[in-house]
Amino acid sequence: MTRIKNNDIIISKGGIKLKTNIKKQLLHLLEEKGTLIAVHRGSSTGNIIENTIASTICATKMGADIVELDIVKSIDGVFYGFHSKMELRLFGREFDLETMSSSEIDKLQFINTNMKPTGYKVERIADILNKFKGNTIFNLDRCWLYLDELLPFLDEFNMYDQLIIKSPPEDKFLDLFARLNDKILYMPIARNMEQIERILEHEIKPVAIELIFTDLDSQVVSETTIGRLKKADLLLWANAVIVGPKNVIAGPLTDDKSIIEGYDNGWGKLIDMGFDIIQTDWPSLLKEYRQNRQKKEK
Repeated sequence: MTRIKNNDIIISKGGIKLKTNIKKQLLHLLEEKGTLIAVHRGSSTGNIIENTIASTICATKMGADIVELDIVKSIDGVFYGFHSKMELRLFGREFDLETMSSSEIDKLQFINTNMKPTGYKVERIADILNKFKGNTIFNLDRCWLYLDELLPFLDEFNMYDQLIIKSPPEDKFLDLFARLNDKILYMPIARNMEQIERILEHEIKPVAIELIFTDLDSQVVSETTIGRLKKADLLLWANAVIVGPKNVIAGPLTDDKSIIEGYDNGWGKLIDMGFDIIQTDWPSLLKEYRQNRQKKEK
């Protein structure tokens, strides 16, 4: 696992030079590794379930630099690691976890890929963060739904240098995080040029931007756009995960393409385009590719 260091060195990558303490660990990793690996909900298969301590441990052992963690909230205000609408797949029955109390959620037990009980419970965000305080950077996803309550909750952990918070680039979010520039690692999600322009014109200074594109002809990933974003000192995040055939996130440059047709045809092209962080379901394979690619470039 990555050990968080509390020092005051200036880290630079691709022209980025920041003294802001909150950002330096992420930039240190980028300087050290070249391209960062973000793992989708942790690494889960068999009996290990996503968005848990176990899936985070697994992901870091398989090469994760960042672990995505989805957040939901019980009706009595307790935060859990869980992706909404996944109840049928993970419990074998349909219900809405977000309509339940914490005492009810705490009694639930996940099922595994063999449809058998795992022994794992839905884990509280507090327990997950406490387990990895000082180790591992998390990307908190879907948390923008609860920011009014979530941010005061996160304040208690004093680990904002390990938490990347993302949201759509709505004005209310950009305004909020602009006031927290020196406190929180923020990453807006941009799907079109209108959203990119809104982010660039705003006073906010995000650490990164997640670019969503349907094909390689999209202006969102043109050389001109990527150049502008790099000039603005934004790290570029691409999501190679396939969540469904109609939900295209990184055009044709997917995990599937990388694995089936060759790493250079997927992950390699994302790196060549200038992406600093690649989200994947296959961290060990991406780590191996990253290492082999770096050896060839030396």
